[in-house]
Amino acid sequence: MGDVELVIMLTLGADEGINHVKVFSQLARKLVNKNFRQSLFAANDADSILALLKAELTF
Repeated sequence: MGDVELVIMLTLGADEGINHVKVFSQLARKLVNKNFRQSLFAANDADSILALLKAELTF
């Protein structure tokens, strides 16, 4: 097996219903894109990652 490159944790409020499924679905589609992955790995801090996710995902 290869080394782990990325671990993602998603937290949503109790009133969010199945939104976690929608967010993970969008994220899975984005992670297939090489440019998105490169941008994600190039992010220097949590704020940069959050900004990227907010720009690319609808949640």
